[in-house]
Amino acid sequence: MLNRTSPNTSATYPGLVDPAAIDYRAADAGPSFKPYRIHMPGTALLLAGIWKVTGSQRYLPLQVLQVLVDAAMVLVVHWIARTMYRRRRAALLAAAGYALFVPIAALIRIPFYDPWAITATMGIFALMLKARDAGRPLRWLLAAGLVTGFGMWFRAQLVLLPVALALAMLPALGWRRVVPRAVVPAALALLLVAPYSLWTLTDQGHFSPVNTGTGQVLWEGLGQRANDFGAVMDDGVTFEQVHAERPDLEYASYDYDRYLLDKAKAAIAGHPGFYAALVVQRAVLSVTPLMNSGELGRARADLRASDGSLLAYAKASPRQAAKTVAGVAAGPLMLLAALGGLWLTRRRRDETLLLLALLAATFAVPIVMAHAWRYVAPATFVYLVLGAQLADRGAVLLRRRRSRRAA
Repeated sequence: MLNRTSPNTSATYPGLVDPAAIDYRAADAGPSFKPYRIHMPGTALLLAGIWKVTGSQRYLPLQVLQVLVDAAMVLVVHWIARTMYRRRRAALLAAAGYALFVPIAALIRIPFYDPWAITATMGIFALMLKARDAGRPLRWLLAAGLVTGFGMWFRAQLVLLPVALALAMLPALGWRRVVPRAVVPAALALLLVAPYSLWTLTDQGHFSPVNTGTGQVLWEGLGQRANDFGAVMDDGVTFEQVHAERPDLEYASYDYDRYLLDKAKAAIAGHPGFYAALVVQRAVLSVTPLMNSGELGRARADLRASDGSLLAYAKASPRQAAKTVAGVAAGPLMLLAALGGLWLTRRRRDETLLLLALLAATFAVPIVMAHAWRYVAPATFVYLVLGAQLADRGAVLLRRRRSRRAA
């Protein structure tokens, strides 16, 4: 994506401003364009196409498209839950949970790559589930490869998902049937992203299958815990560090990222205990939904503003206190509900392995590199499907108890 501004120097974004509302005349008088490859260009390509058709550089059409696609995912969640567990009420509960899940809705409205990673993940899972049960799975595997390839233009690590799901089918299908289920969608996805990979050779002379940024994310991710080697979770601080040490390196370039990757590797090698503790911390954050999400961060900030006293805060602002408690408790409660659903469905080994494989493929990179809730948000539907199983079984038990009392 071509950027007319200076490197991102802030980890926060004050708001969304349409390019159509900005006066570029001063910048265009002496333009200086730099190709940034720190993100995959899927969102930029969608915007370019939409703006070409509409003739106006506004984000609203893309936001509407994202909302419509996400609305269709309600049906996908229902189909997944119904196909896996054959429980109509549980499937309806899972679909309703996704439809009413406010954090996902808030994320979907942002014109960025995260919404497409969420919808692509559910699409890949549904198609791989269909391929598992199909006598002739080729068309479903090709469809999964197309969705994976599309998704890789937004988040490259989605290529891990069909492979992980295929491997989870090993006990049920055996190696002969699993290998094509892993190879076909992954190979097709890599083929679809090949134009971008080849473009990197003409861009900066360095072959990069996907976007740069691995070194920057790994280095800044080390700053998620206090340290004595200078890593900070902030693009601007990182840019100043690199500029002070290597002023010849351009932001988001191949060499810039390679420099930060070497710094991160040296820091990890010099502080293995620190990194191990950080990985454990990220694993806990990843497994617990909504951790470090915007709503949770606001809830914690509100609580800190009251000197950490929930009782005093509740007296001063009962309504806001209730919202704060809900924001803090929502993630752990979702985890407990999912664990309950997992226990109740423990005999459905094949389904359990598929869900765990999706979680592993989604969490792997954030655990190793850097954690943020939006990175692991695509796994949310797993918690909703499992939590719906718990709610469904609870309703069955309650109905039986009422029947016994009536008798």
